[in-house]
Amino acid sequence: MVEAKSYSETTYNILLENASYFSSVLIAVVRKATGGGGGRRRADWLANDLNKGRLDLFYFLLAGMGFMNCFYFLYCASGYRYKTKMKIGEVAVDDGKLAEIDDVEMNSVKVAS
Repeated sequence: MVEAKSYSETTYNILLENASYFSSVLIAVVRKATGGGGGRRRADWLANDLNKGRLDLFYFLLAGMGFMNCFYFLYCASGYRYKTKMKIGEVAVDDGKLAEIDDVEMNSVKVAS
């Protein structure tokens, strides 16, 4: 049986790799769109010389993308509804026999300490 730790490590690595690919694509798109190698006269946002580049505009782009992501999260979160009841299949009781429990309200479940 595979441990949950390996699943979480794999998921973390996949997300990290996807973020790296996305940042590479974003940088390539920004360089292409802002005149990096296109022969245009406007300043490249990501120029090698920081005094000639417009790095501030690149960071404004990143901030705008984060801002839009926040609104997308709020849109998705507004449609979420909490479950009031949950189904539990078999639960062990004190004498070792299994009992069937259905439709337990989540607020009424108490944890024994």
